[in-house]
Amino acid sequence: MGAGRPKEEPIDRLKEGWQTRFIEMGKEGCSDVEIRAEFGISDCLWYRWIDEDEEFSRTAKIAKAACHAKWEEMGRKMAFGQVDGNPTTWIFNMKNRFNWKDKTETDQSVKLQVTDMTDEELDRRIAALKD
Repeated sequence: MGAGRPKEEPIDRLKEGWQTRFIEMGKEGCSDVEIRAEFGISDCLWYRWIDEDEEFSRTAKIAKAACHAKWEEMGRKMAFGQVDGNPTTWIFNMKNRFNWKDKTETDQSVKLQVTDMTDEELDRRIAALKD
């Protein structure tokens, strides 16, 4: 069997009410991988439908936002002592699923083209950088 684009599958093969279930799963904290597994949607088909079908794309985005909100709510409730949980697991989940970072580094280096500068211009620029 050769590789290539999978056979065309119509989006209407999904059971009626799929939109509601996608969003419900997002609200439960389910990832798109879990949604795909429940509906038997391959990775390729998922992304193709996101690209080609406006309703599918919109529903997938709402489900993803609901999922993110659920996990943030869980962290907030843990922080206030309203629910038990493992903060380390929660933090790693947020980093891996939602690209959270401990800190952001900014490169503030300055690059100068010095080949066309006179020695005096170069000395002035260096002095200005030291201030």
